[in-house]
Amino acid sequence: MLTKYLKSIGKIQDSAVISILGGLIGMIPMDISNYLLWKKGKTENLYGHVAGSMLMSKFRMNQTKNFILGQFWHYAAGAGFGFPAFYLLKKTGKDHLLLKGASVGMFTWGLLYNFGMRIGLYGANPRLTKTKYAALWHNFLYGVTTVYAISAIADPGLFPQKQNNRDISAQNMPISEDYKKGAHQYESIVN
Repeated sequence: MLTKYLKSIGKIQDSAVISILGGLIGMIPMDISNYLLWKKGKTENLYGHVAGSMLMSKFRMNQTKNFILGQFWHYAAGAGFGFPAFYLLKKTGKDHLLLKGASVGMFTWGLLYNFGMRIGLYGANPRLTKTKYAALWHNFLYGVTTVYAISAIADPGLFPQKQNNRDISAQNMPISEDYKKGAHQYESIVN
């Protein structure tokens, strides 16, 4: 449903706008799932608390104004990670979006969640294993939604077209005369 709406608004050619919008759109299902699991007691904290704990001590995170600041920081990180997702699609094409989205999600999970926790980036450290599995799921959702959103809103000319696992964007390029001469010289030497 969201993809159909995004396709109807027109195609964007600016890579920065595509990356930021794709990252922000990817945050929506991530935060909805995080909130629902938090309400059911399946995860210990919301991402606004986790992101806000980078900026202030964790005992202040229960205040609404500080949670909102943390939520803005969380969305800024999501918008920023739209850039690697866009350039992955720009380099490799728009095929296998689910696999590429899962890769983006696992990259963000590994970098922000695992590495960030190890170096003490966050004050709100989870204690339960189910919170870590929830974070893995949420980052998977983020990555998949982000690449699908980028694919839907970006102009198709920004991505290489694949045909039989070959890049066909170079097939219609003119061949220089020097290249033709070199090919003829090679053929005369070989024959």
